[in-house]
Amino acid sequence: MRNAYPLLFSLAALLLALPAQAQTDYMDVATEADLLDGGTLAEVDIACIDRAADGTFVFFNTPSDELVSYDPDAAPGSRTTILRTNAELLTDTGVTVTACRALDIADDGAVIAALAGADNLDFVYRLDGGTATVLTDPASLGDNGDGVTGLDVDGSTVYLARSAFFGAPEDGFYSLDATTAGQDPTAILQNADLDLYDVAAGDDGCLYSNSSEFGGTGFVNVTVSVCDLDTTPVLSVVYDPFADGIFTNGSDGGLEDIELGPAGIYLFNNSFGATEGEQWGFVEYGGTGGVQFANETALVADADVSLLAYTAPSGTHTILQDGVIYEASSSSFGGTDGIVKFTDIPGAPGCEAKFTSADLAYDAGTRRLSVTGGVRNNGADPVPLRLELRYNRDGGNPQGTRVLANGTLPGGASAPINITLNVPAAAPNGDYNFTLALVDTGAGADCATYVEAVAISAPRVGAGQSGELFEVIDATAFAPTAEASADAPVAVAPNPFAR
Repeated sequence: MRNAYPLLFSLAALLLALPAQAQTDYMDVATEADLLDGGTLAEVDIACIDRAADGTFVFFNTPSDELVSYDPDAAPGSRTTILRTNAELLTDTGVTVTACRALDIADDGAVIAALAGADNLDFVYRLDGGTATVLTDPASLGDNGDGVTGLDVDGSTVYLARSAFFGAPEDGFYSLDATTAGQDPTAILQNADLDLYDVAAGDDGCLYSNSSEFGGTGFVNVTVSVCDLDTTPVLSVVYDPFADGIFTNGSDGGLEDIELGPAGIYLFNNSFGATEGEQWGFVEYGGTGGVQFANETALVADADVSLLAYTAPSGTHTILQDGVIYEASSSSFGGTDGIVKFTDIPGAPGCEAKFTSADLAYDAGTRRLSVTGGVRNNGADPVPLRLELRYNRDGGNPQGTRVLANGTLPGGASAPINITLNVPAAAPNGDYNFTLALVDTGAGADCATYVEAVAISAPRVGAGQSGELFEVIDATAFAPTAEASADAPVAVAPNPFAR
């Protein structure tokens, strides 16, 4: 929404129906222009991708055959960084790298990727800061790591899903040490009927993967596990999403990415012929509660998403963190380049606090920004909450986060939001992008967000004027209609205008 001074700028109230299963919400994380970052990249086409704990994405950029990082919270012009050029990868490995099969970021921040050279031989590569290690030697006469279709780092071990069709000794699950150079992968379980894509290590000590459309009898488009890794590994089919009806058109594309959450398994179906396009689903551990929660049609139709079409990147691309799914889209085969996120997904950590309404309004005459609305805890248990206003101005600074209020909302309780903030005369005029976020401070995750742009225009005054940007000057929040404790609102964002 773009409005001009001196009108009152207001966001329409957001009224959310809250069914038993909340509807998935979609939102841009990075558009193609964001990823190009003012010319840091000449072209972008994401292959395999993962997200670090600090929110930075690392991906393989196909047009330049480079490893790249993208920090959505950095200032424009500093968001995209080339971690390893193609020439540097050649120096590291002795191979002209042309593709990425899978990529994962370890807990220590190291990037571990299955890469491929011009000779189509795959190898596993580790980049830890500026230090590169080739975990499987592409020049080895032994098993050099061909045919990797999935990779997951769990502590000091790298687990691999591999395909004989692409050069592995046999379809199955394999492992490597996460730091040692020049290894041959160790076979955990091999089975010629498998057609594995992606792999995820579970907290139960089992490995999970999808056996896709070219599996043998009993292993076509099903989710499998292998347990008892240290004794006699046992292979099991744990879920059939096509028999359960959550996915369609398994013969045209098939199961690919897999992610494990605290309550169940998240699946991606790269089904070109399905009516809704690609599909995402969730099933509880034990194979119950299967549901399709997202698809391409709903994704590209969402007003908060700039993708014109979704195409799955080559290599692994579905990311689950803190109850949010992050997805990359590729321009290959008609898609749009970008990164999006899915919130309000099934099986997410159980924050049931949501906005019932939200409104931001700027009054240019008083230079005041008001935040009004309400929240409700739809769960039975109390939720510790923080209300944040995240902001950045189109084209650059200022950007940051203002904490508006802290408090605890009991189960079943509702509470109003009525907060007034100061916009100092020294604040740059422009279009500000605001995210009003309701954060579960216990889980460290967003419960709900409301995003909108507001045009701020105010008379600029002399150099003697200063003030906190979006400083809370009056607040009522988390004073619920049922009994609750509430802390006084705090303002912690730095003051970019102090003189």
